[in-house]
Amino acid sequence: MLSIDPIARVIVTTTAATQTSSAFDTGLLLVTDDGFDADSDQVECVYKYFGTDPAPKKLLISCHPDSESPAQALAAAVNRTADFYGVAVADDMTKAEALALAEAATTAGIPMMVFLPVTGTPTEAVAEGGLLATLKANANSRALGFYCFGAPEAAALLGLAMGLQLTHPNSAFALCYKSIAGITPITLTEAQASAIKALNGNVYLTRGYTHRLLELGSTASGLRYFEPSLPE
Repeated sequence: MLSIDPIARVIVTTTAATQTSSAFDTGLLLVTDDGFDADSDQVECVYKYFGTDPAPKKLLISCHPDSESPAQALAAAVNRTADFYGVAVADDMTKAEALALAEAATTAGIPMMVFLPVTGTPTEAVAEGGLLATLKANANSRALGFYCFGAPEAAALLGLAMGLQLTHPNSAFALCYKSIAGITPITLTEAQASAIKALNGNVYLTRGYTHRLLELGSTASGLRYFEPSLPE
């Protein structure tokens, strides 16, 4: 059990959003063509996305062949529509694929945010040259790394962000210290959590006995996630 002390004196201040659009409350899930078996991660991603509180109402799903990378799949989706903001991938990705997807989100020409799961042991998550370290070094403000169990948990965080936008259409909000319905907090020591957060990674923790909270609620560049008022 982690102490609640590190956050007890934190005050979060938000600013008004500079733009509003129905697209900001819509997620895009990239799925390979062989997905959607009943017990697959792809189906679990959809359940987790809509299982948050507040829940989003819309999800775009773009299927792509195995031969196409997530970055290529995102480019193809952008060619068809710009009516989405958050992006998640339902299939496993390599580090190189995740980094390419983050770069594609930055250069896509429309505002978006990619929610990237970071898995492995806590030591692997903070390793030099790992996904979190590289994203931070690249100062990517269009990617959010989430240390979790896998793609369904990242989809749940995406769903929460889209649900919050749906219920706060005329104001900015922060993901920091929000609860994510439908997923289990990860078990970390305070030192492990701090090491991940030092790389601008996000973790979902239990503090005290009942407080389930997302920390830091930040992009890979260290910018707090205020949807949709992010700099280009």
